[in-house]
Amino acid sequence: MSETLSIARALKKTHENITVGIGVTIGFILIAYFYSFATLLDQMKPGIVTFQIITTVLFVLSLAYLKRIAFFFTKLKYAKKQPYAAYLNTLTSRDFEQDEIALAAKLPERQE
Repeated sequence: MSETLSIARALKKTHENITVGIGVTIGFILIAYFYSFATLLDQMKPGIVTFQIITTVLFVLSLAYLKRIAFFFTKLKYAKKQPYAAYLNTLTSRDFEQDEIALAAKLPERQE
């Protein structure tokens, strides 16, 4: 159980770090868009304005699915590392909303 708990902690910590990193990055980009949008409208650069509008919608939608996106990147990070990869195949993005002990309980015991 101790090894399973440490694996659950590592996976949860990585998932949280990726979630925060993506969220902060998107937040900074949206803030930059907010302050530059009026200037771009005044300069009549329709290509850049259209790009900002489309990416703003995509960023806002990605914030709605942030935990799933972070789970995808967590799976990518641990795809080749054993025993993490085997454990990640049994989990979903919703499992990371639990605390570490409940997450460790969902993980199968390792067979040696």
